[in-house]
Amino acid sequence: MLAELAPHHSLAWDVATGNGQAAIEVSKHYDQVIATDVSDKQLKHAKQDPKVQYLRTPLSMSDEDILNLFGGENYVDLVTVATSVHWFDLEKFSSIVKRVLRKPGGVIAVWTYGIIQASPEFDPLMFKRTVPFRNPEVEFAFQCYKTLPFQFQEVGLARERQPKELEMSKDMTFEGFPGLMRSGSGVHKAKEKGV
Repeated sequence: MLAELAPHHSLAWDVATGNGQAAIEVSKHYDQVIATDVSDKQLKHAKQDPKVQYLRTPLSMSDEDILNLFGGENYVDLVTVATSVHWFDLEKFSSIVKRVLRKPGGVIAVWTYGIIQASPEFDPLMFKRTVPFRNPEVEFAFQCYKTLPFQFQEVGLARERQPKELEMSKDMTFEGFPGLMRSGSGVHKAKEKGV
């Protein structure tokens, strides 16, 4: 779907790549993917692919150093961010993306999943119990980025403040659900508060 939007398929940048899940999928359509993350721990678990280059980009990295990863301005055909743009300094990130994207034709795509739904009985209880431990930034994700102050022009998959909604269902065992929930930032915040 994203590959159809960008006329060139030389270079993609997967930002906050984590384990590289999105980068691997993007590499099926692009000659090269540079996948970056601030976390060495995440990058150590990244899925390997000959077309994907994983790089650590610490928060202290300058804009110019980031641009140099791609050879300068106007080199990147696609920028992807899966489920993490809400944590970014959006002004700084947008400024960098505007410089690295190929003009014309470069595309940025961000996506997230909304509130995880388990059952009509469980979901309201979970929502109520987790509110005190949520980071404000996570609300952007829970709203499926509808309220995210995004500075880029829509390219046909969505309209401003109306992102394209895709349903992605995943069957999970009861035992697997707590593991998924423990990965959330709210759980870490609750632990910090002794809960």
